[in-house]
Amino acid sequence: MTPAEFHSTRKFADTRFGRIAYVERGSGKTALFVHGLPLCGYQWRGVVEDVARERRAIAPDLMGLGYTDVRPGQAVSFREQARMLATLLDELSIDTVDLVGNDTGGGIAQIFAARYPTRVRTLTLTNCEVADRWPNALLEGFYQGVAAGAVPQAMQQMLGDVELARNQLGRLVYEDANFFTADLVDVYLRPIVASEERLALFRQLCDWRTNRAELLEAGAELRELDLPTQVVWGDGDVVFDTEPSLEWLGSNLRSLQKTTIVPRAKLFFPEEHPRLMSVLLGEFWRHGTADVIRRFNDAFQRHDPSEFPALVADDCVIENTAPAPDGERRVGGRACVELWQAIAASPDIRFDLEKTVVSGDRATILWRLRRSDGGSVRGVNLMRVRDGRIVEGLGYVKGA
Repeated sequence: MTPAEFHSTRKFADTRFGRIAYVERGSGKTALFVHGLPLCGYQWRGVVEDVARERRAIAPDLMGLGYTDVRPGQAVSFREQARMLATLLDELSIDTVDLVGNDTGGGIAQIFAARYPTRVRTLTLTNCEVADRWPNALLEGFYQGVAAGAVPQAMQQMLGDVELARNQLGRLVYEDANFFTADLVDVYLRPIVASEERLALFRQLCDWRTNRAELLEAGAELRELDLPTQVVWGDGDVVFDTEPSLEWLGSNLRSLQKTTIVPRAKLFFPEEHPRLMSVLLGEFWRHGTADVIRRFNDAFQRHDPSEFPALVADDCVIENTAPAPDGERRVGGRACVELWQAIAASPDIRFDLEKTVVSGDRATILWRLRRSDGGSVRGVNLMRVRDGRIVEGLGYVKGA
């Protein structure tokens, strides 16, 4: 997607927050990509086009950045940005999303997930604000420069001097400072310095004390979230400190399923390495708990035993529903696969799914088994998934 294509395919949604700019590609389940600062939705262009084969990918421009027109008097803090995103989804008749955030977009994504957990199918965080682990000295100096007017002045100068842009900004956020081309400088920075009103919005968005307080306030809800989460972190980042950020995320996100460290990658690596990001997203979306359990259920519905070897971990454990009172225990991937294959292949039984509930790495499956003689029994499976494979299946039935 070239800058010209970005501008020509941009859409707008009229909301109470203002006229929200966004681009979208693809169809199917929706993925919402939230960009960093001082960027706009164009940051996600490579990833959006990659994942459009399996997702309806939407990349909006946050308030105060890019090409969104903000309603006069509208606040643009992290919390207000999350509210805006929820309203945008309402306008587009979208219920749930795979949520992906980078930099400021990652901080906002955390607040969105905390406030609207039922609207988030999966959460992917890349280098971003984490609890009280930010800002470091470099980032605090940036915010001070914004407040004093030095950063906006430098941005204005960067529009006519790409080498200045690369030296003062590009080298901090990209592995290759030359990635920050004159076209990118123009797409990202020109809207910010377009007017005094836009500069005021940018300064407000850079009020880190307000944003950090809002992120900390969402911490309790974040700790209780039961949704599949992954973290992809570039360890060459100088804006957000890697070790304390990952320590907090690993200790506090109870449904964190996967953490990937990208060597030498800097803050905006999802833009610089879009294929890497789209591959990691595709693997995570396909191998998340909900998808694994859906494929598990489908195998029984279709009487297709061939699906199980790809779904079952080598250290899987099953407690079968029979014999009473404790059920047969099977240990190891091969033993578990053999049992489930035998059940799925049987032409004399059929499973009717009553309900499936997924929470983090666990799932509860309510079912009724119907036999060819007309009899039936109701039961439940308690499942656990790790790294895209089933590691535990505990079966129970209603008995006399």
